[in-house]
Amino acid sequence: MKENAIDESELVDTIALAARFPEYQSHTTIAPLEREDGSVTYLTPPEIGETARQIEAATGSKKHPYTLRIHNPQQAEDDRFKSIEPLPDSAVFKYRTAVRRYMAMTEIEK
Repeated sequence: MKENAIDESELVDTIALAARFPEYQSHTTIAPLEREDGSVTYLTPPEIGETARQIEAATGSKKHPYTLRIHNPQQAEDDRFKSIEPLPDSAVFKYRTAVRRYMAMTEIEK
C-alpha cells in the first residue's frame, strides 16, 4: 500500500457514518492535479463521477446532498495550480451530469 493510500474499507465506513448525521454534506472540488506523467490537468467528469458512485455504494442511496465546488486558480496554494486556466462554466455541467447518475441532489456551488 502506498504511504498516502486510503484504506478502502475505512473510507466506506466513514462515508456511511457521515450520512447518518442530519446536517452532513458531501462535496468535491473540481481541481487540477499532477498526473503520473507530470502533466497538470483538472479531474475529469468520470473521475468525479466515480467519487459519487463510491458514496452511493457505501450508503445504498442516491439521495445525499452533494456539491461541486470549482477550483479558483488565484487561490491555489501550490504554484503549479495557479497557472492553469479556470474551468469554463460550460464544462461544469458535464461534471454535474456525471455525478447526478449517482447523487440525484447534486448542485454547483455559486
